[in-house]
Amino acid sequence: MMKKIALIICCITTIVFSLSAAQPLKCDTISYEQMGGIYYAYHYDSATVYTPAPQGYTPFYISHFGRHGSRWLPSDERYLWVMEQFADTANLTQLGHDVRRRMQKIWEDAKGRGGDLTALGAMQHAEIANRMYHSWPEIFKDSAMISARSSIVGRCVLSMTSFLLKLQSLNPRLQITAESHRRFMPYIAYSSPQMDSLIARTPRTIKVSPNRLMASLFIHPERIAEPMNLLSELHCIASDMQNVNIGVSLYDLFTPEEMRAVYEASNLNMWTCNSRNPVSGDIPIHSALSLWENIVESADKAIAEGTPQATLRFGHDTSLYRLLTLLGLFPDEQRMDRIIPMAANLMMVFYHNNEGNIVVKFLHNEKEIRLPMESRMSPYYDWECIKQQYAFPASTLNE
Repeated sequence: MMKKIALIICCITTIVFSLSAAQPLKCDTISYEQMGGIYYAYHYDSATVYTPAPQGYTPFYISHFGRHGSRWLPSDERYLWVMEQFADTANLTQLGHDVRRRMQKIWEDAKGRGGDLTALGAMQHAEIANRMYHSWPEIFKDSAMISARSSIVGRCVLSMTSFLLKLQSLNPRLQITAESHRRFMPYIAYSSPQMDSLIARTPRTIKVSPNRLMASLFIHPERIAEPMNLLSELHCIASDMQNVNIGVSLYDLFTPEEMRAVYEASNLNMWTCNSRNPVSGDIPIHSALSLWENIVESADKAIAEGTPQATLRFGHDTSLYRLLTLLGLFPDEQRMDRIIPMAANLMMVFYHNNEGNIVVKFLHNEKEIRLPMESRMSPYYDWECIKQQYAFPASTLNE
């Protein structure tokens, strides 16, 4: 499987990807790109500085969960639905005709690629792998064992492959095992029935009128059956242009108020469903339990073996968000561009000393984070204390 996927990813990564020289549009202190929320393309802060490990401790194991990288919209049908709204050319204003032309160019690029990883998405994971390798070279030396598993969804498989190809290029002696099977989905991408029900009943209310936008695009805006949905879908496509980079922008269609309204509605919906709050209760934590149990089991196995190794997992935004919720992180944060942008990730770096003590450092999007628990070595935490802190018997969770 690895060789077949490698051929695919090589084709993707050879695409020339030129970054736009244009400056991001701003709305207050948040750029329009950031207002894409979950569509925000991953950005690494090169000024990031890590806290040195406690004296006598050396890294030997990494446990990781990464969201897939940048992608097109989840399905071709969403592009087609927007295109259909501009099919009646007699009803289009001058701006409407212009948007129709732009949408045709966008569709030519997206056709048959709904939900797929873009060239930027592959690049993001290769760069994260490169930084991981050079930040903790002790873990990736000689013939260290690297176990990687992904969701069965193609964009996750290709994200994993791009990541592993970079590691293999840095050290061809690494012993890499890559798998993507349905048997892993109960922890890579689990969603309980209660979680599915919560998602289905949670509204996404956009607190702005679509009338101004519709009037700018259509001579008879009353003919548009779902104006709010069209505003929302155009916002999604506008936001996703940062992930494909084909030289098309739709940001000029929106006022700052419209951009912010869609952004805030999407943020609130994701927060309500995936954080721990009065509406969701413990439902998100329950859906993250199987992933946490796999993390603990894999880590204890690596500790027992005592050899440098890594466990890499590649999945989706909601699974990562619920894991962060289980850890008690970002309880009040509602900016999805900060929590789960494209290629968002959580890394747990394990260190040991000569006495066999184990401490762990957590990094969210490659930045150190502090857990809601005491530690005399923060941001390093005792592994046994972590397991005690996050022991969640299923019977104690209220759904």
